[in-house]
Amino acid sequence: MPLRATDNVLVLPLLGLLLEQPRHQYALLAELRARYGWRVRTGSLYTLVGSLRDVGWIEPHDRGRSPGGDKPAPTVFRVTQAGKDELAQRVVADLTDPDPMNAPRFVMALAYIGILDRTTAIAALTSRIEVLRKRVDDWEQAITASGLAPIYMIETDFLVSQTRHDIDWLERFISRIADSNYVWPTGPRKRRKS
Repeated sequence: MPLRATDNVLVLPLLGLLLEQPRHQYALLAELRARYGWRVRTGSLYTLVGSLRDVGWIEPHDRGRSPGGDKPAPTVFRVTQAGKDELAQRVVADLTDPDPMNAPRFVMALAYIGILDRTTAIAALTSRIEVLRKRVDDWEQAITASGLAPIYMIETDFLVSQTRHDIDWLERFISRIADSNYVWPTGPRKRRKS
């Protein structure tokens, strides 16, 4: 459990979802469950939204009346400029963190890489590739230096193969980003209607 609410792993997807479009708290909860399969407690999410509001990363967007009633509609939130800046910083940090234990955070950061300009996105992914190449070299040296039969280092061999695949994918993705014909967002991402 993070010591500060703003250290919560949900901050990045919440800011990203609100950047796509303003939403009320229950819509955020439903989207986290539908898109990512996360089972988040309602109270935890509402508390986190309050924390994001308190630090100035989100703000109320509008508040009207419920359709067909006098009861106020739920507060809809949107991302502030400070929230956009924070989201961009988190995306860069999670894209450049090559710790295998943080793989889910890397994938989540990829989902929102479009908040970065092309140059920053390429630099972050290139930094990750450099670290991954060093890791592959270290593992290959460890396999050779071990003097063991290959079966006893098979897990390392698997990691080398998997990491080489990741490097190849990242290099192809960087090539796409660098291509001016590759569509790159200039604003919030819009979800397609199903």
